Amino acid sequence: MSRLTLSLAALAIGTLLAGDIASAQLPIPGGPDKKAATAERAAAKKKAAEDRAMKKQKEGACKQQADEQKLRLLKRRSFVKDCVAKG
Repeated sequence: MSRLTLSLAALAIGTLLAGDIASAQLPIPGGPDKKAATAERAAAKKKAAEDRAMKKQKEGACKQQADEQKLRLLKRRSFVKDCVAKG
């Protein structure tokens, strides 16, 4: 084997070994950070669902009031919007 071939082979083996050492120092992809982020996302999703349900209840009560006041079309929409905002 020539010196050039031998040098290239040694360089390739050294690069492979250095790559393995560097990858051993990387954080684990399913580690505690990911679990915490997943829990936060789940809590945020649950809160958003509760907020939507609460808004739907408020809307229903406001629509019932609009029916009692016999409001129609634009006045009704405006009333419901204001009623839900006041909450």
